[in-house]
Amino acid sequence: MKKIILAFEGGERWGQALTFALRLAATFNGELLIVKVTPLADYEKLLDSGPDDGSEELRRFCDQAKGEGVSCRYRISVGSFANQLLKAAEDHQCDLIVVSGAGSRETTQQATEAEVLEILREARCPVTVVNKS
Repeated sequence: MKKIILAFEGGERWGQALTFALRLAATFNGELLIVKVTPLADYEKLLDSGPDDGSEELRRFCDQAKGEGVSCRYRISVGSFANQLLKAAEDHQCDLIVVSGAGSRETTQQATEAEVLEILREARCPVTVVNKS
């Protein structure tokens, strides 16, 4: 488990997915790539509203990971959640994708059930879905 991709989704379950991915990366001396996917329609609104693309928040999460001894980077992509996450996994030759479970959305960043199923179906590496306990 050297390269782990964590889908940034926000909300309580995402926090649990972050904790899981950090523990796994620390245990196997792996690296973490946090991927935030913004749908095109939301991105256009984001451009109109100002320069905040979420990178500061992602930087804080990476600082947390580094504080726990885990190498961390982040990537912001625009487009379909499943397509962009799968592309990042292929680009970075990841060993594992971690997503929080689909369900009622706490934030607009969270994956739908259909998107999670697409990732499970199409991924070329294992996928862990972290559900609320």
